[in-house]
Amino acid sequence: MFDPDTQCPGWTAAVADVQKAVDDRVWITAATNQNYAVTSLTYDPTGYDADGKLSDCAVQVSMFGFDYSFVVAEAMNLFDAATSGAIIAEYAIAAAKVMH
Repeated sequence: MFDPDTQCPGWTAAVADVQKAVDDRVWITAATNQNYAVTSLTYDPTGYDADGKLSDCAVQVSMFGFDYSFVVAEAMNLFDAATSGAIIAEYAIAAAKVMH
């Protein structure tokens, strides 16, 4: 019979690491399609800071067959789509992880 503690040092830790990785990604199994779209972004037009960035933007996203709503607290330059898009995507994934 296999005894992981004596025959394979690290076995138990490796199995635990694999299980944690599976658990961390279980939210993606709820996906019903491959869509991702920012469907709404609202903000206070008087809320621009000295760098031309907005914070506390209310965002709605459709992703993987589900709709998510959240507020992006950190300041974003909406004209810098690469940076603000990445921030919004991070928030969307965090919302999906909480929901599923």
